[in-house]
Formats: sequence, structure tokens, C-alpha cells
Amino acid sequence: MTIKYYKYKNASDYGIKSKVAKKPKKPKNLIINKFTLIKASITVGVTLKEYKDFQKEVLEWKVSNILTFIDSNNLFTIKHVSSLEQSEKNVVGYFIGMVFAQIHMQQKYNIRYLLHLKRDDIEVINAPGKSNSPDFWGLNHKSGESYLVEAKGSTVCNSKLATKPIKDALCQLKSVNQINYTYQGIVTSYSKMNSNLKKLIVATHPDRDKKIIQHIIDPEESASTTFNVNGDKIIFDYYNCLFDLIYNESFFVKKIKKIKFNVVYLAAFDCLVGLEDNIYEVILRYKDEVFRVLAEEDIYEIFTAEINNTLDNLEGRIIDIQNSNKFSVGIDGVIVLENDQNEIQEIRNINQKSI
Repeated sequence: MTIKYYKYKNASDYGIKSKVAKKPKKPKNLIINKFTLIKASITVGVTLKEYKDFQKEVLEWKVSNILTFIDSNNLFTIKHVSSLEQSEKNVVGYFIGMVFAQIHMQQKYNIRYLLHLKRDDIEVINAPGKSNSPDFWGLNHKSGESYLVEAKGSTVCNSKLATKPIKDALCQLKSVNQINYTYQGIVTSYSKMNSNLKKLIVATHPDRDKKIIQHIIDPEESASTTFNVNGDKIIFDYYNCLFDLIYNESFFVKKIKKIKFNVVYLAAFDCLVGLEDNIYEVILRYKDEVFRVLAEEDIYEIFTAEINNTLDNLEGRIIDIQNSNKFSVGIDGVIVLENDQNEIQEIRNINQKSI
């Protein structure tokens, strides 16, 4: 299945600050299935430090939040929001915006990890007064291009998102001029001057037929604020919480086109979620006692180097198997797939015998 999205050169092209009526854009398609939706709802925002102790109940709440209001069996339409009062609709709209921005940036811009900028260990420099920063920043490791992303979402059925949230997004993106990104101990500056920083508004909402659509807007340029981001630490946090979920459950191995994934069963949604086996093994190794004698920063640098080298070798094979109605696998090595009842029963039998 697919959802439609529309691209705009700038805010005026979208219709903001323009008195001239704009011709309708020709939509493009984003390939998506139920498992893509579940995967993105799990991974979006996990680079926040608050997810360090990521409990299964929290994961299930995140997945339930999106599946309760998005009908993945009916062309990805909005549902049940008429039963909510306005503040509840705002919360649902916010999460829809975040989840679908995650899907879009990974699929269309090859961003492995959208790093959340609202972490207290990210240093903000030259902020004019109270800084209202965008949600995410992500790096395409192959092209070297990076993207500041402000995700906006709504439950209101219309042909476009309302003007106010788009104007708010413009201000949030405009406030940031540069990202200083530490990766494998080396700091690289991303800015328009260096031709390696772009900005996007990713707005998601239902159209008048209740079908989810997106608007991708490239806004105007920026002010003076700089963010210092330790990518080594954030990427470690990204995988660490997912690893803990799998490690603490009864996991088993699934093979898809000779790629091994360590997966666990989510009974609440009758599906499997997991990590590519080599990534899992890297994390397991760094959990070992022997690495605790290393300085924390050294662990992060070595860890991210191994993870990204693994993904570099896997990315082509992962992309080859992405289009399926039975699973969704990201270029970050995270997978969600349909449940095999026979396989689950075998696992249960093994677990019962071991008790």
C-alpha cells in the first residue's frame, strides 16, 4: 500500500505568505504497510535519554497509540478521533506527525536515525533568548547530506495542514544555523555554508476522504543558533533500548533472504519485532564486562563505528527485501513482521519445558 505526499520548494509554494492561488501539486507515493507503521512508532524518539529504561509497556503504548487511530487495513485512514476532545486530538496528531516523519525520512532520504534534538546533553550555542528548536536532525551517511526536520501532525481532515502550525515550523527551523556532530570522536559541522544542511517540514494529516497524506516543505534560511550533538552517544542509546527489550524476552531467529534477525513476539499486536543479528551481537559484546574498563566515550566511538560498518555492508541487501506485505525492515536493521503461529507455539513449548 502507499500514502500520497506533496513536495514544495518553499513556504510560498505551499501557500504561506502568498496571495496567488497555487495550482495543485502532483502527488508522489510513499510505500507503507502495517508493519512499517508499527516499526516507526517503536523507533521514533528513542534517541531521547528518557528511553534509556525502555519498558515493554511503553513500547506497547506507542504502538497502540498509532494503531488505535490509523486504520492500516483500509488505505491508512484516520479513525476514532471523533470520540476525543480537543486536547486528546492534539496529542494524537502530534504522535502521527512524528511517526510518519520517521517513515518518510528513512525511506526517501536514507536517514538511518532521526536524532531527537530535545536532549538535555545537547549543547545549544548562540540561541537568541528562548530557543524553540525543531524536532529532529538526521544524516545520510552515504551522501554526507543532513536534514533538520520539524514534524507536524493533525487529525483534522482537509486538503492541507492549517497555516499556524506551518508558520510555527518555519520559525523552529529558521532558528538553527549549524549542527556540530561528533561521530567516531570527530566533529563535523553541518550548515548551509558547508552545503551539507537542509531543512524540511514534514506535515502529516488526513485528507477529506480521511486518508493520511503528507506535505514536504523546504523552508527559508536561518538564524545563528548552533547545536553540538554527540552522535556516538545518541546512536548507542538508540540501539541499547531496543536490545534490552529483545534480550529480556524469549527471542528466536528469523531468516529473510539469508539475513538473520533476532526477534520477539508482541502478543498485544500478534507480530514480531527485532534486530538484525550482527547488530544484536555488536551490542551484546559492548554489554560485556570487559568493555566496562574502557572510558565511556571510547565505547561509544567504537560501538558506532562497528554498527555503521555493519549497516554499510547490509544496506543493499536490506533495500532489496523492503517491499513486502508480510514485514517491514529499515535501513537501521530494525524489523517488524507478521507472526507465524506454529513458530510461536514451538517457542512457548520450549519455554514451558525449561520452567
